[in-house]
Amino acid sequence: MLPPDHRGAARARPSRRRRATACAAVALALAAPTAALEVRLTWTPVSGAVGYRIHARDAAAAWTSVRDVGAPAPEAGGLLRHLATALPADSAWFAVSAYDAEDRSSAPSNAVPLPPSVPHDAVVSGVIAHQPSGMPLPSAAVRLRGAAGAIEVATHEDGSFAISVGAGGVWELAAQVAEPTNAAAGALDAAWVLQAVAGLRRLTPDQAAACDVTGNGALSALDATFILQHAVGALARLPVAERCASDWLLLARPAAADGQRVIAPLVDASSCAAAAVAYEPLSGDAAAQNFVAMPFGDCTGNWRPARVSLGQSGDGGLELGVAYRRSSGRWAVPLIVSATDGFNALEARLALDTPLLEVRPLGVTRDAVVVALPAGDGLRLAIAAVEALPGDGRRVALLIFAAAAVAPTVRILDAAVDDLPVATTLANQ
Repeated sequence: MLPPDHRGAARARPSRRRRATACAAVALALAAPTAALEVRLTWTPVSGAVGYRIHARDAAAAWTSVRDVGAPAPEAGGLLRHLATALPADSAWFAVSAYDAEDRSSAPSNAVPLPPSVPHDAVVSGVIAHQPSGMPLPSAAVRLRGAAGAIEVATHEDGSFAISVGAGGVWELAAQVAEPTNAAAGALDAAWVLQAVAGLRRLTPDQAAACDVTGNGALSALDATFILQHAVGALARLPVAERCASDWLLLARPAAADGQRVIAPLVDASSCAAAAVAYEPLSGDAAAQNFVAMPFGDCTGNWRPARVSLGQSGDGGLELGVAYRRSSGRWAVPLIVSATDGFNALEARLALDTPLLEVRPLGVTRDAVVVALPAGDGLRLAIAAVEALPGDGRRVALLIFAAAAVAPTVRILDAAVDDLPVATTLANQ
């Protein structure tokens, strides 16, 4: 039951968002009646309330606008929030009242004034998304910097952002992505780099920029090697990511705006300058000031956030042959790959009960780039090739172990052929 004079819990705190129109005056109190005003109110819930009303008035004492907003869902900390839109342009004071199931209303809460406005606001807005999937990138840091300082916001779950500043003056918009790359760069990316270097694959300029992980402006076999080393964990971070202090390449893709200048990213052997959009000056709202992003090393573009599964698996497999003793007395365990159309890339994690001496490529695999990283009782292996390797069940490599009385045991933990998970045999015994 809600007493009519209950007012203790509804303490309103407004924040303003003003959308200026052509006929809006500079001072809010003098805005023309057609100007749009939005106010976000925050208050604490009232026990027994089933709904709330927002009250607005100008400088006079009487409430001239009352709006029923129902029962907003509590946010973190139990607070209630509501964005009131299309309010009378001369609204300057606000309050909240609560009502119960019998529509008995409390008195309005404490009245709070509209915060001072920034004259002639300009809103810079846009979206940051992964390329080529178009998936939004939440929690990216977006910074708008001007002579008076910088304003920084984070992108929402849909990748969008909006920053309101005083129009006029020179501003620069930049961003940085925080989303994990989830090991997006792998053996298939390295194979694509090798194919591009050999002239067998044409990469787009954006793909080439993402896979130029040395940051020297040109693709080479060294880029492929670094990507493979990163895939197996031998490199914690790719060289260009280290230099740019970010695992993502950002490119500005804004809609045209007055006074706009698009700045491309610039990376050389010792420095990294991020992409940006300059406004010289910012004369009004600038919408669709978008950025696209790609993880460094991911020229295949198959990155997905951890919360999204690719939902695919390959039709091939990785098997272990039976261990046999070579003439030198050392043990060898064959790796056997099956793939209907052959393959260009292999990644695998293996568990070993005996220290590994080397990984020895066989046949056409000798022309591939092979990177292996022994780690304790395990091994991470990555292979990338320019030409497709046969996937007809032949041996592609030998795992070589020291001479011993008992054959080594090897287990496959997981494997991917051309970036798709494949079936595996558990062990060679």
